[in-house]
Amino acid sequence: MKKQSLVISRVENFIRRIHDGDLVITPKAKNIKLEKVVAQGYLGAKKEQGTLATLMGNCMFEYQSFKDLSATSSYKDDIGHRLGINRRLDTAARELLECIELGYSHGVFKEQKLTSQIKEYQEQNLQLREKVDKLEKENQKLHETLKKFGKAGFVGDVTNDERNSV
Repeated sequence: MKKQSLVISRVENFIRRIHDGDLVITPKAKNIKLEKVVAQGYLGAKKEQGTLATLMGNCMFEYQSFKDLSATSSYKDDIGHRLGINRRLDTAARELLECIELGYSHGVFKEQKLTSQIKEYQEQNLQLREKVDKLEKENQKLHETLKKFGKAGFVGDVTNDERNSV
């Protein structure tokens, strides 16, 4: 298994939390205007302007694209090609992490904890099902005991002599 860089693992953790619903991007991200340097050359810097939401979306798309390319490149491919893709993947991850950190600093993420709530409810549901199963078995035993007495009436209908014979 390939060792993941800290940047990529943080980006993957963020994306997982967004997809799981544990973290949501608030509408505030649409109102924060940013300017990001996308290329640095001899003639100066090429800048991309937009809202935090737009820039983050672009960075997520770029990161995912290079991640997919990286996963599909095989050992048969030219080593330079693979290294180029991996370098671009790392750059895309760093740019996305920069947007993520900006988002946190501007308070545009809101914790939802939906996944943890679902797990908690599933655990409670399992415990309740176990209790219901136990009570159904107990109820069945009580009905069988009543049938042994030849009565399907109330427990109070059974005399002490009949109770002692069981």
